Amino acid sequence: MPVPGRPPRRPTVVCRTGPHASPADELAAVTGAGLLGVLRALSHDRIRPCASPTCDGMCVGTGKAGRRRYCTPALCGNRLDAAAHRARQGAVSG
Repeated sequence: MPVPGRPPRRPTVVCRTGPHASPADELAAVTGAGLLGVLRALSHDRIRPCASPTCDGMCVGTGKAGRRRYCTPALCGNRLDAAAHRARQGAVSG
């Protein structure tokens, strides 16, 4: 029931496993519930594949603009930036 003067409450995700669930099954259930929360809080268009052609990872744009391109900017992004720099230097000197 809404309370006057307070923002409406969001529905809660309840995560239940069976009484004999293994720790791996419980972890999978909690991870799935967390992913549902991320999808609801952000939106599906902020979750995309890593822009690096050699990476199979996924990234989530959590910033205001939601434009994150690399799963690990220090690794995947740096590789592409370094390759682009080498290509520019080769074009200038070659």
